[in-house]
Amino acid sequence: MKKIIIYIVTFVLLTSLVLAVGITTDKDEYSSNETVNISITDCTKTSIVQIFNPSNALTDIKGGSDDWNTSYNTLSNSAKGKYKILASCTNGQTEKFFCVNSSGCLTTPPTTTTGGGGGGGGHCTSDWGCTYWSYCNSSLKQARTCVDKNNCQSQKEEIQDCEQCQESWVCSLWSECYLGTNTRTCVDEHYCKTSLLKPSLQKSCQIEIPSGPPPVQVSAQLPPPSYAEMPLPPVPQQPAKSTFQKLWENYNIYAIAGMSGLILIIITIIIVVHFIQANKPASNLDELKEWIKKEKEMGTSEEEMRKTLSQTAWKKEEIDQEINELQQKKP
Repeated sequence: MKKIIIYIVTFVLLTSLVLAVGITTDKDEYSSNETVNISITDCTKTSIVQIFNPSNALTDIKGGSDDWNTSYNTLSNSAKGKYKILASCTNGQTEKFFCVNSSGCLTTPPTTTTGGGGGGGGHCTSDWGCTYWSYCNSSLKQARTCVDKNNCQSQKEEIQDCEQCQESWVCSLWSECYLGTNTRTCVDEHYCKTSLLKPSLQKSCQIEIPSGPPPVQVSAQLPPPSYAEMPLPPVPQQPAKSTFQKLWENYNIYAIAGMSGLILIIITIIIVVHFIQANKPASNLDELKEWIKKEKEMGTSEEEMRKTLSQTAWKKEEIDQEINELQQKKP
């Protein structure tokens, strides 16, 4: 009894996680060659719908976006009994059941007892048949359905813990070549929120099969990305400009003019200084006159004076001028 309560509580908790997504059908019971009209509501972005037969085998898969509608023909599978619709959306999962050629399969079968004649009685013995365990979902739980073949007890759902969510990626066909690239849409139908086995979403148009894990299934019902959703080529990032570069761009004309003016001033100063130095007397001319006068009185010849004065800082023109003036003054 305790185990049954635990199973029921766990099942209710798991069911409450997917109440945000809704699945509706036009009715619950169908016969052969009928169309099951399915509506998906409260789904966000891309979603997929899977349909399983009574043996829990996948019979059909559809793809859509947000709130959308699809259909399923009961001739797609010959099995009779209870079928399951599983909607996997970005914001959760939910499921719904319908019957095919099995009236009342959604109702709980009554408990039956068998009795012999003469007021005697017998006890019904259950004979359970269970489906395979479902995949390990994002809550790390997996479930299976068990049916009593003798109809002694009602159908039951069993849930157990599992170790790792099993990714199952379903991808669309590749889009047309755009800017040298093909793209596709891939959805994990188990919504594990991991990407260990996620296939590549892009490839070069020249490559047939990209590297990376392959998808579990390629569905033509799942739409590939439109041109508006395809990534644009990356825009080259310009390096950030320094303060000096910004100042140079704004004031480069003034800077060039200022530096040119400064260089011109420096050149002018150098020329003026050089000219002044070239024309500046080497020393005091009065001292030169006095020296020449004394040497003349001592009897020194002009040739000797010129030779001696050539080794001094006085210029030749200055020496000649002073000697000539002294000659003119001579009585």
